[in-house]
Amino acid sequence: MPRGAAHLETGKLGHDGHGFLLLMDGGGRWRLDITRSQRKLVGEQVIVRGTRADFDLLDVHKIWQAGEPEPRTMYEALICLLGNFKT
Repeated sequence: MPRGAAHLETGKLGHDGHGFLLLMDGGGRWRLDITRSQRKLVGEQVIVRGTRADFDLLDVHKIWQAGEPEPRTMYEALICLLGNFKT
């Protein structure tokens, strides 16, 4: 799969001495480029939307707990808000 390919993956969020991992339900795994603020999701089943950056590395755009709706980015929320604004 080429770099820059978009991915939507589901699995358990893990952490080792080098960073965060997505342990996929089908048996594979991805290293994840995310912030430490996502630490609260370690051990949980999550959904990750991101872009392949290297052989086994995803640049994560969004990560959320499985079973929950996909969160909006600040940009998406602003567009939604402005779209509903009437003069």
